[in-house]
Order: sequence, then C-alpha cells, then structure tokens
Amino acid sequence: MPIEQDEAADAPGNIQMGSEAPDAPYQWYRWDGAPGVDGPSQWVLGIPGDDGEFWVVSYAETSQSKVLGTRLADRLTSGAGDNETWGKGGDDRIEGRAGHDRLSGGDGDDVVIGGDGADRLEGGRGNDRLIGGAGQDLLVGDAGNDTLNGGTGDDVIIGGRGTDRLIGGTGADIFVFQAVTDSRATGSGADRIVDFNRAEGDRIELSALASDPVSFIGTDRFSGTGPEIGYAVSRHEVVLSGDFDGDGRVDFTLRVHGVEALYATDLVLA
Repeated sequence: MPIEQDEAADAPGNIQMGSEAPDAPYQWYRWDGAPGVDGPSQWVLGIPGDDGEFWVVSYAETSQSKVLGTRLADRLTSGAGDNETWGKGGDDRIEGRAGHDRLSGGDGDDVVIGGDGADRLEGGRGNDRLIGGAGQDLLVGDAGNDTLNGGTGDDVIIGGRGTDRLIGGTGADIFVFQAVTDSRATGSGADRIVDFNRAEGDRIELSALASDPVSFIGTDRFSGTGPEIGYAVSRHEVVLSGDFDGDGRVDFTLRVHGVEALYATDLVLA
C-alpha cells in the first residue's frame, strides 16, 4: 500500500491534518510500515485510507524520525528536526522541511526536495529530480538520467551514472565526478552543467578519475603521454574532455554552460 502524507507535525506533539485525509481512527506504525512501535524516535502516526492507502499524519512525538515508504508511489513530507526518509520503490515525492534531513528516493522516477537545512538528497535508480533548497546540501543522483538542482548555498552535486542535468544555483558549488563512466565520452550521453559560475566559486572535481597526476592542457590536443584534460568551445557551451588512461583518446566528456573558457583553477584534479 502506498504511503501518502497530508501534513506533518510542525513540532513534537503538534499534529496537523489536512482536509483531504479520510476520516478514520489514528494508528501507530513502525517506521518500516509494520504495525507496532520501536522506540519514540521511530514512531509514525497515521490513518488507514481507501484503496489500501496509508495517510501519514505525524512522524512522532520527537524532533527526529525515520520513515520507509513502499514499493508503490508514495508521498512523504518530513516534519521539524533531523529526519531520515526512504521512498523505496515507485515514483515517489519526498519533501524535507526544517532540519538536516536525509531523503532517498530509492527505485523509480522520484522527486526529492530538501527544504531548509543542510540536507542529503539521494535519487537512487531511476530518472530523478533532486532540489536542494536552502542550506549546504549534498545531492547524489546515482543511476538514471537525473536533474540535480542545488538551490541556494554551497552545495556538493554528484550526478552519478546516466545523462544528468546539473544546476548549482547560487553559492560556491562543487560538481563531483567519481568515475569516468559518470559522463559518457561521445554522443549525447554527456552530463551538462547548466550554470557554472566562476565568480561564485563553482568548481568541477575530477580527482577520482585517474590514479596518476592529470595535466590541464587548455585547448591543446592530447599528447598520449599521460592523463590529460582540456576543452573546446562548441556553439554556446564549453566541452570538457579527458584522457585519463593516457592513450590519447577521449574517455570522458562534460558540457559546461555559463563560461566561455575553462581554466585549471576551475578544476580539482588532485
């Protein structure tokens, strides 16, 4: 049964319930959806709805909670405090509020919204949309063709595998690539940074892509003598290309908007 949350508690013990929730008795559930309780920090107060739905009304009498969704399409919104929410399967919508939350979509094409606070947002498998909001957030797309938007604050953005659209928003953001396969070398499969802003302190981290030191070559050709990275200007974007095994061929490509050139200081190579 999918989990649907109509309204979360604004504060411990302050339960709010919207007009769309069905009229039924309250029930306490464990954070994993099974009947029962496992300590105050893991209680979920909700009501059973029609067609097998379960409406979550509050995440407990505490400032922290842990909630796990179902394999179907859930809608989960955390309350105040530092919360952990996992969507599991299905095309979920997960929203954080105040506090430093960890929000994970799991499988499916999910929408994960951080809200205020320094949040960790994870897309999981599927084509996900992650929105950081205010605060210094960590966004991890994982597999799939994801859109990651850091919002305001100094964010860390990791697209992972797939063709990703990366938006830093305002602040000094770091776009991190952990494997050569995170952005394809040819065709339309390369990741795209939409709003790279050198003046705000944005940087692209590639230090994990080679075991040996990487040389920045600007607009020169690969020499085939060691790991190198350079760029070319193509239409309205800068195309960053890397040869990380030193064979003179492109292993990695990244499309960057917002600048007319790239410099060694824009990159983290070691």
